[in-house]
Amino acid sequence: PYNTKLWGCSPRQLTSEWCGPFVPTPSIQEIRQSANQKPTHRVGYNAYFYYPKIGGCGALVKAFSQKISNLQTGAAVTQVDLTHKTVRANGKTISFDYLINTLPLALFLRLLKNTPALTAQADKLRWQSVTVYQIALQGRRPAFSWIYCPDKKDPFYRVGMQSAFASSNAPAGCYSLYVELPGIIKPSRQQENHIRQALLQKSIIHDTDKKLFSFWQSIPYAYVLYDKKRTPTVLRIQKTLEKYHCFCTGRYGLWEYGFMESALLQGKELAQKLV
Repeated sequence: PYNTKLWGCSPRQLTSEWCGPFVPTPSIQEIRQSANQKPTHRVGYNAYFYYPKIGGCGALVKAFSQKISNLQTGAAVTQVDLTHKTVRANGKTISFDYLINTLPLALFLRLLKNTPALTAQADKLRWQSVTVYQIALQGRRPAFSWIYCPDKKDPFYRVGMQSAFASSNAPAGCYSLYVELPGIIKPSRQQENHIRQALLQKSIIHDTDKKLFSFWQSIPYAYVLYDKKRTPTVLRIQKTLEKYHCFCTGRYGLWEYGFMESALLQGKELAQKLV
C-alpha cells in the first residue's frame, strides 16, 4: 500500500532495480521476533546519519561553492545546443567543451536544440511528482525523525521533522514538519485542514500546538519510475549524449532513485574522469 501511494502506480508495473539499499531485508527469524518484541538493532541505510548542526543540508552546498570562483547561480537554462556546444542561460550564450547535466533528464532533453531524436526520448521517461506542506508550530516536540503513512485515508505518505535533525532548525519551544503528499496538489484551506486532522489523529501534533506559519512547495520530478523502459532508455540516452561530450550525473541527471551520498561521489568521480 505504501509503495502504491508513493509511486502513484502499482509496484507490479515496476522492476525491483530501485530497491537497492532502500528496502531492508530482515531474516525470517527477525520478522517473527518483531511480532512480539522490538528489534534489537536498527535496520536500513539511514538508521544513522550525519546532519549539519547549522544551515541544514544547504550547508553542504555552501561549503563546496565557497571554493569555486566562477560560479553563477540562479541562471535558468532555456536551451542547449549540443551540435554547436552552446547553452542559453539568463539571455546569454555560453560555450562549453564538456557539459555536465544535473537537471532532471526528462526536462534536460526537452531543452535540446537540433537533436529531435534525443528530445523524443523524454516521452519514454516516467516519474512521480511530490507536493510538500511545510508547517512550523509552537509546542512540545514529538520524538521522531520521520514517519511513513501508507493508509489511503491520509493525504500524505510521509511526515518528517527538520527540527529533530538539528536543534538550530527551530527556536526553543518550537518544531517544524515537512508533510509530503504524492502528486501535484493544489494548495487550499480545505487541504490544510485535512492534513491537520490526520496529524492530530496520529498524535503527531496536538490541539494545544500553535501554528506559527506554513507554506507549500512542489517537486515536479521527485521520484523516477523504474518501469521496464527506464533502464534501456536511460542507457541509450547517456551513450548518445556522451558523443557530444555531455555527461549526466546525480539523482536527477542519471534519472535514478539515489541519495545525497551517492550524488556527491558521482560528482567527484565524473570530475576525476574529465580531468
